[in-house]
Amino acid sequence: MVVVVVVVTPLAWIEACGHGVSRNKAGVAAREPCRVVVERVLLAGAPAVCGTRASAKRALAAGRVQTRDRRSGRLHRICVHEAQNQVPKIDLQTADLLLDGAPVRMPKSALYLLLNKPRNMVTTMGNDLHPEKSRPHLRRLVEEQIIKLLLQKQPRDRISASDSAQVAVEREFGRRWFPVGRLDAETSGLLLITNDGFLCHALTHPDFRCSKKYVAWVVSTRFPRFCDPVTPEVLHTLCDGIHLGCGQLARAQTARLVPLASSEKLLGAGTDHFHDSIKDRYNVTKDGYLVELTLDQGLNRQIRRMMRAVGYRVEALARTGVGCGVTAAELAPGEARFLTRHELDALYENALCHAGPLDVIYDFEAGFFRRAQL
Repeated sequence: MVVVVVVVTPLAWIEACGHGVSRNKAGVAAREPCRVVVERVLLAGAPAVCGTRASAKRALAAGRVQTRDRRSGRLHRICVHEAQNQVPKIDLQTADLLLDGAPVRMPKSALYLLLNKPRNMVTTMGNDLHPEKSRPHLRRLVEEQIIKLLLQKQPRDRISASDSAQVAVEREFGRRWFPVGRLDAETSGLLLITNDGFLCHALTHPDFRCSKKYVAWVVSTRFPRFCDPVTPEVLHTLCDGIHLGCGQLARAQTARLVPLASSEKLLGAGTDHFHDSIKDRYNVTKDGYLVELTLDQGLNRQIRRMMRAVGYRVEALARTGVGCGVTAAELAPGEARFLTRHELDALYENALCHAGPLDVIYDFEAGFFRRAQL
């Protein structure tokens, strides 16, 4: 048998996949114009006025949005009636977008923050409608962690002492950044915060099959609580799939029983926080069972519902991994760090493997893959 190994450079691989790369007469790679949907630019660059898609569409329908050609300076008013269902686009390399006569500025930097979310915190950015009823949420914690990280890697004069954390973060990353997916309030673990809409879509949509790894501390739903050990048959059932109702088949990619003594190895700096919710009721070194699961689905409270279906109750749950090897055992609950270049490339590589043709192009100036609004 003859094995032929073909080495494909990243550029050649992108061209072979048809991801928007062309060459000029001199044979130099040139990027095709990236026409971005105007609505997305408004969401990212003017969230104070167009913080939702509905408000962005109203601004377009009212004729408040203009484009200005950078070469000629000519203005063109975009007026799209909602009933026409048109999708106006703009090439941000050749034109500027104006809202009410003022230029819409895009965020200076892309944000890729990995946060170890503590328990008893909801995965939202605040509750402006009912602030008196709001529970602890992510915004203040994320802003504090971003400022801490920026001060470590940038000169202190980049961040004015008079600026609040919110102002400093908005200046660097804009106002529209969001968690990738959700974790229950009582679930701790890794959560990615970003302003990259394509990466968020790629990590949450089931078509991209992005895996997440969890550790669950479970007990039997029957008395006594430890009469039913987690058997290989139970683990096989979790992987084969369980019908949760409404036609949903929930399954785990992998499921394995791990020794209780391995909790510190799996959870790292978050081990004590993981045990805090159960140590007053159980002996965390002897009672219960520790199950590690890998999922590529994101159904509501999926692990808790799956374990209950096979006769177990989840007493503690933590996410320990996202995508291809993105872990952060060194982060204590409430701490964060920026993704490394290697981790970000791995996440995008997984997204590209499941993206259709012409869905993604390579941004040669920025040096990363991004969604092409073609």
